[in-house]
Order: sequence, then structure tokens, then C-alpha cells
Amino acid sequence: MSKSRLKIFIIGPLHSANQNGLLMARAFSEEGHNVYAFPLGAPSFEIVKSVEQCKPDFVLQCGGRTVPHLHLTLLKQLGYKLVLWYPDAYGPNFVPDIDFFNQVKGVFDLILIAVKGIVPQLEGYAKKVVWGPQYYDQTYYKPIINRLDPRCEIYNICFIGNNNGGVSPDRNVYIPKLYEKYRIKVVGKGFNVSSIVVETKEIANIFRNSKIALNFVTKINPCELQMSDRIYKILGCGSFCVTQPIQGLEQLFQDGKHLVVFDDYEDLCNKIDYYLKHEDEREKIALEGQKEVLEKHTINIRVNQYLEEIKDIL
Repeated sequence: MSKSRLKIFIIGPLHSANQNGLLMARAFSEEGHNVYAFPLGAPSFEIVKSVEQCKPDFVLQCGGRTVPHLHLTLLKQLGYKLVLWYPDAYGPNFVPDIDFFNQVKGVFDLILIAVKGIVPQLEGYAKKVVWGPQYYDQTYYKPIINRLDPRCEIYNICFIGNNNGGVSPDRNVYIPKLYEKYRIKVVGKGFNVSSIVVETKEIANIFRNSKIALNFVTKINPCELQMSDRIYKILGCGSFCVTQPIQGLEQLFQDGKHLVVFDDYEDLCNKIDYYLKHEDEREKIALEGQKEVLEKHTINIRVNQYLEEIKDIL
């Protein structure tokens, strides 16, 4: 099924070039499929009209927790196969997802949920619910500089992300302390330290030229592989990732081979100090992590994996 030519209608955020709807549309097209993309949040009648004109094999919606969903009900009544791909999920029993999942329960034929531990929590919400992990987009987030390129500023440590309140409390406590201790490079908002905001494509170059890149996890509904796409980006760009523990992470990456896991603030500082001094060991792990992502976790690999699940509902 993944090798046959399909007509795919994607509904997703399209307001900037790094949005999943646009990235997936490009990847599906590169894999030989006919793809139509329409902005999530557009009037329902416009979405339905466009789908009717397209007559796709299936409709794929990317996310959507903050927009009306009348179009889904109408498309279901018209007999279209509906698929949801949902990143950065917290689950049907937690804010901010609880209202969304209650509204769309029973509407989708297939839910691809990016957090593996939420799959059993969504039992009964669609005909089929499976793990649809996130990815590294090797085209959009491709660095244009060499690893630790001396022609550009080199950072000892970086963190890219915003202060997200209680979602990831350790991040909000650790970042100011790490800035005070190491003057880490912070790309994001809300930390009360010196920071910058950059164009999304520039993220790749900052990761690429950082000796160490940090990852923190959400504390809302901690469960198996509750993670964003930050690790994929860090490793895909060739940086050395130091991350908080993630339940089930060994299914994707090995601690000490592809990345390094820290337990608490003291352990994080100890590992930062160690790997800043041991360049050869650090760069070997960074290279192995990048190799693993490029071989197993790119967006083109992912969309074919998604299609293997989608074929069961067509």
C-alpha cells in the first residue's frame, strides 16, 4: 500500500514553513503520492468543499486541539476515511487535550498518537489507535554548517524551547541555574535570562554548533515515550543530546551510545562537565545518534510507516 500512488488530503497548520501539515505534505509528495493541503481552522464548509473536489483516498488531520471540528463530522457523514496524527499529546484525561478528544471521540477511523503510552488511554476513541511517533525532517532542519564550525559562534551548551509553565517544571527551574553557572545559549521565551528568538530553520545550525544540547520532558501524564520531537532534531542535526529520563527511551535510543540521560540537576552538571572535557567521547556519541536518526527516524521513513497503518482502514 505504501508503494501505491494515493490521493491524500491533509488538514493542518500551514501558517509557517515548519508546520507538520506542510512538512508531511512535502514528504508524502516525495514518496510519490498526490497531496492536497488545506489550513486547519478554515471555515468548515470550505474544507468540506475542497475535500469533495479532491475525492481523496483518506483525509489526514494534523493536530487541532484549538479549532472547531464540524468539518470532521460532515466528512464522516460523507463517507471519507479520517485519520488523525497528533503530536505533543497529554492524553484524553488531561488539560489541554481533554476537550479535544471528547469532541472527536468516535469520529476518526484511525488515530496516530505520537506518545506511545497514550495509545491504551485512547481505546474506543477511534476504530484503530496506534503509535505514530514524531520524526526528524532532514530537509527543513538540515544544517548548512559543519559540526562545531569555527566560522560561526560555537556554544558549549544550548537549550531551544520556551518556558511552558507547569508542563515541564524542571526546565523552568534548571535553565536559569544553568545560565548562571555556564552561560548556556537559550533560544526561547520566558526564562528571565539572556535569550534570543530565531527563524525556525536557524535552529538546525544552533544545534549543529552546540557541543551539548539539552532536552527536558513534560510532567503532565508521564508515560511511555512521552516526548516531543526535540531529541530527533538535536540528534539529526549532529549534536550531542543530554536528556531527562524518558520511560521506554531505550526502544529508540541507547543511553551512552546515541545520547546521554541525566537523573537530576547535580547529575546533569556532572555530565556537562565531563563531556565538555572529553571531546572525542562526546563527538562519537553525537555521530552515532545522528546516524541512528538518519537511518530510522526521518520524516520520509515515518510517512511510509504511517501508511502501513492507514492501509488497514482503506
